[in-house]
Amino acid sequence: MKEKNIKGITLVALVITIVILLILAGISIQAITNTGLFENAKRAAEESKYANAEEKVKMAVMASYDENASLNKDLLKKSLNKIDGINPKVTEITWDLKVNVDGYEFTITEVGTVTCLGRKEQEKLPENSKDNPQDAGKEVALKEEWGEETTTIVKTSDGTEVTGLTKVSTVYAVSVGNGETVPVPKGFFYVGGKIDTGVIISDNEADKYDGKTDKTTHEYATKLKGNQFVWIPCTIDGYTKIDFGMTGASSWDRETNTAEKEQIEKYGGFYVGRYEAGVSTLEEETGTFKDSVIFGNNASLFNTVGIQSGINGWGWQNYSFIARGSVITDSNYPNKTTGNIVEKANSIPYYHADYYTAVEMSDRLYSKNAYVKSGLITGTQWDMMMKFLSDSTDYSDMKSTQWGNSDNVSLSNLRGYYTNVNSSNGSTDGFKSAEGFTTNSGTGSYVLLTTGSTEQVLRKGLYDVAGNLWEWTQEASYAANLGYNTSHNTYNIRGGSFNGAYASNPACYRAYNYAPGTDTRFGFRPVLYIK
Repeated sequence: MKEKNIKGITLVALVITIVILLILAGISIQAITNTGLFENAKRAAEESKYANAEEKVKMAVMASYDENASLNKDLLKKSLNKIDGINPKVTEITWDLKVNVDGYEFTITEVGTVTCLGRKEQEKLPENSKDNPQDAGKEVALKEEWGEETTTIVKTSDGTEVTGLTKVSTVYAVSVGNGETVPVPKGFFYVGGKIDTGVIISDNEADKYDGKTDKTTHEYATKLKGNQFVWIPCTIDGYTKIDFGMTGASSWDRETNTAEKEQIEKYGGFYVGRYEAGVSTLEEETGTFKDSVIFGNNASLFNTVGIQSGINGWGWQNYSFIARGSVITDSNYPNKTTGNIVEKANSIPYYHADYYTAVEMSDRLYSKNAYVKSGLITGTQWDMMMKFLSDSTDYSDMKSTQWGNSDNVSLSNLRGYYTNVNSSNGSTDGFKSAEGFTTNSGTGSYVLLTTGSTEQVLRKGLYDVAGNLWEWTQEASYAANLGYNTSHNTYNIRGGSFNGAYASNPACYRAYNYAPGTDTRFGFRPVLYIK
């Protein structure tokens, strides 16, 4: 019988194979070591632990707001002490509160802002540039001028301490695509948009850009939960007032505002309210308005507004909407208003505002915030907004703004609510659903709309800059004879209103009024200052 050949591996071949495998393994280990894979894996694990700890703290804070939308100390204490990994337990709430979760120390402010003490990740954030563009919405390395470099000690979850350098700032840097970066104040979140089309931020984390949903559209505006602001880019060299050649204020302060120059020089722009200041917001779930501003005499914006005789007999005024009690003395003058304005869609705008109210309510919005303060828009800021919104070098589109709620513009596809305004005394007849309603062009039938009512009044992320309400600015006017008490200061109002023509009262137009004067046509818009 012929024997079959038995195929197999010889001892020599086996030895050679093992040697080759050992060589390859050595090369692989060396490659892994040289590329820092082990270090990167360790760092990723650490980042995951940190992110988990941060999420625990933020969820506890979110669960601790009371029915008045205020951070409740008792609720916060209970929520924090339920966290797995908190050590030690919280015994007393004082601001700013420091807690330790999973080995990381966090600070919680009175307004609910959560930051990690000694967070070391700034040095690891990628640079954002035209040559190295990062995805929109991604946090990137701070620009040198936006923060100060300090030495910090980071306590890791295993108890070890690592010393490193970090940027300390009241802002963090976010890529908006195309290698461009904007400063976002801590406690605010990038919603979407590009610098040339309007970058939008919100003070509610639920509005944060998720990397896929375009949250800047008109259709999405009502879904956003927080107050929203739009970035107005400008340089310090170009930060100056613009005379558009259209003004009803023959004598006005042509000096450029100085208070905000430091911010313009440091950050290259500022944030302005996306909407006219609102006093209430429509809750889509219930179909009712939630009050944010409570007026001193319980005046209702939802019913007919009774117009009182104005100062010196001037009409269209109502003392019910004035915030300050020190300006006008009158037996019918209300108690001081409470609450904050909102910067949201479907809000009833704060009409009937006098100048002092506009200043106070703008200042009040973020008066307790650690990272920003708010204020009434200045004359220079309004001009920079016009420059940003304009698509022409001669500002012709700002001199004829037929994209707002003016008397001779017909607006359709409305959402939210509208109210008719009496042409003789400025009274309103209550807010009604705007669904299916179309404003009547040039009929003298005046209509006031809730904020963000139609895409027709949207331009580069901003609503109602043209028309709807005249908006107070901090720009002084020096009219010699107003027909009022000349001892009162006068200030410029901008943007036009629902009862004016878009060509004669465009967005760039400077009109004026005396500071204590209220009017159905008068509102305002806040800006943000980064601390």
